[in-house]
Amino acid sequence: MPLFVRGLELPDDDIQANIINTLSKATEGQTTDTNVMAEHAPTLVSAMLKKSIFHEMPSVVSDVTSAEIYG
Repeated sequence: MPLFVRGLELPDDDIQANIINTLSKATEGQTTDTNVMAEHAPTLVSAMLKKSIFHEMPSVVSDVTSAEIYG
């Protein structure tokens, strides 16, 4: 499970999506995988919430000049 959590911290969006898909599949059904997921749920939720935080405005907004805003 620690590798999945570390993978969520990587900057590669494709890797993150694959990890989330894998974790989602592991929660389906009644298996030992679901027990492992339940044990690590707080860590996984925290890691995914960190990825959902908006850190900065897109660069497009910073390129707008005051003349464009006020006419």
